Amino acid sequence: MKAPYPADTAAKGWRFELDHDRIEQSDTWALAAEVPMCQAALLMMWMVAWRQVPCASLPSDEDVLRSKLRIPPAQWTRMRPVLMRGWQLAEDGRLYHATLTRFVEEMLSKRRSDADRQAASRMRRERESQEGPKESRVTTPDSSVNPALTTDRGSLSTEERKTHAPPLTQTAGGRVCLLLRQAGVQDVNPGHPDLLALIAAGATDAEFIGAAQAAAGKGKGFAYALGTLKRQRTDAAATAAKLHNGALPAGPPVRQSAVERQIATMNALTGRSRQHAEHPDRSVSGAEVFDITARVVT
Repeated sequence: MKAPYPADTAAKGWRFELDHDRIEQSDTWALAAEVPMCQAALLMMWMVAWRQVPCASLPSDEDVLRSKLRIPPAQWTRMRPVLMRGWQLAEDGRLYHATLTRFVEEMLSKRRSDADRQAASRMRRERESQEGPKESRVTTPDSSVNPALTTDRGSLSTEERKTHAPPLTQTAGGRVCLLLRQAGVQDVNPGHPDLLALIAAGATDAEFIGAAQAAAGKGKGFAYALGTLKRQRTDAAATAAKLHNGALPAGPPVRQSAVERQIATMNALTGRSRQHAEHPDRSVSGAEVFDITARVVT
């Protein structure tokens, strides 16, 4: 018979796995059970054959074969009829078994498939390197690009869209999330309840950007940035409430001069009402303030 594959075929680390169901159905395995230690010799025979070159073959010299299988001469005589079942001599002078040959052919087929896939991947990389890097930054508005799926580096790739879940959408939360990403915070979530609450409370873009930059500077993420902004706004509201001697009115905060802040602070500490805050010397009872001017007596 002709050799089933090239003479240099080797396992090269490819594992030989035993098929228990196929072994149980084998006539040779059943016959080996009647000869002491013959089943163990069969397993040894398959292992030795798999590690030969060519793979899954055996030398045709029986003395050499017996020594490789480590079978004493007296036991070889009893085992030989069972062990040699199914082995055929090929034109290269080696013995081959049809079952083991099929395993080798499956191994070679898998290797070819892997080699073809690696070659295709290598050709794709070479083609991309020859074409040059693609421009990733968006320089002009494009109606075909969803602005909620863009960053300062341009449109998100397919892998980025899968990584950043849920995807950004054209909403107020999505717009703010883009600002956060540009400021250095990447793990954004446009549907986060704290984010939506801050937006509804009137948090400005500058506040979001500042909180994101602070979080990124510490190596923190999205939740830390939101927590920072919430604390900042809470502290600011508490301070403003003290300065105004009460809750802030609706709308943007009113700027105060240094003198007004001092007066408001004094009022808050002394318990005076706003209607008597025009002058620090005006009493709660409404006493007037007398101006004393110097007179020159001639």
